[in-house]
Amino acid sequence: MKLNFILEKNILIQRLLISHKEHDGHVTDFQNEVWNQSEIKFNILAGRYGLKELQNLKEFREIPDFLEKIQSLDTYGRIFNETQKYRDYCQQGWERSHEQSEKVIHSITQFDLNRAMDVYIVHPSLKEGMHYGVNSILWGHEEEWPHYICVYLWHEILHEYFEKNDVNHALIQLIADNELRVVLNGGEYPPYEGHPNLFPIMDRVLPIWRAYMGTRAEDRNFGEFYNRIKEKFNATEKEI
Repeated sequence: MKLNFILEKNILIQRLLISHKEHDGHVTDFQNEVWNQSEIKFNILAGRYGLKELQNLKEFREIPDFLEKIQSLDTYGRIFNETQKYRDYCQQGWERSHEQSEKVIHSITQFDLNRAMDVYIVHPSLKEGMHYGVNSILWGHEEEWPHYICVYLWHEILHEYFEKNDVNHALIQLIADNELRVVLNGGEYPPYEGHPNLFPIMDRVLPIWRAYMGTRAEDRNFGEFYNRIKEKFNATEKEI
């Protein structure tokens, strides 16, 4: 799995402006500074207008110049420099861990992992992590424990391979957030890492999962395992 770590200025600005999380002071300072320069342009960049509304706003035509202006702000310069360093940190961590972690993921899923994906990096205080479209990830989060970034990049990568639904999401959490985390760091699960609302599903899957993971890697058949999950939830792949 090849990941391209990208710092894209316009994506960084948009994610900074739409975020409502608690931040370091300079991130809030940047938000306030942009707001004070133009509330309308702030809301345009934050995606708070519909297409028809935008067509009637003269400020919409001024956005390219406004982007250049706010990129020259000292508050933005500090955030951008920190995000550059964070991008390099993520890339270096991935390069150290990806070979071992890829072997773990492949031994579980048997997926073809020979592909490339783009990772759009934002400031870690934004606490972002999401599948961002085909072969793309949005990422920016502090490393809360060893290999946190590697584990959750695999979490987002796996969304590329599964239909979007709660059972599949719970399965991704078992694979990446828990099994991979324990292989890399030691420990055990439960207790689980991940979205707590998925823990009840993970509990239901766990006996089948334990039996599957108790099989030698070379004898595993992920397709058969996944069919057992579908049978347990009495649903087709797209319905679970």
